[in-house]
Amino acid sequence: MRALATGYYVIGSAVLIGCFVVGVRGPLRSEPMDNAEAAPSAAPLRSRGRRRLRKATAEERGEGRRSALLLFALGVALLLLAAAVDPERRAF
Repeated sequence: MRALATGYYVIGSAVLIGCFVVGVRGPLRSEPMDNAEAAPSAAPLRSRGRRRLRKATAEERGEGRRSALLLFALGVALLLLAAAVDPERRAF
């Protein structure tokens, strides 16, 4: 049971870190430039194309908030489950 609780602790912590990463995305998003807009002389030398920034839409910002809240709830639930099955800890 201790290994199961440790696994839940680790996964719950990783999900909470993922919640932080998803939640701190800024208001700008990148989008690739078309090949016609990129410099023709530098195009063959780059493996990644140039990117330009644009403002995130309201839908994208809302989706980011919902994803962060979902990950937070999942992470807390996993940590509570880990605490419930941990044989070294007693609630009462």
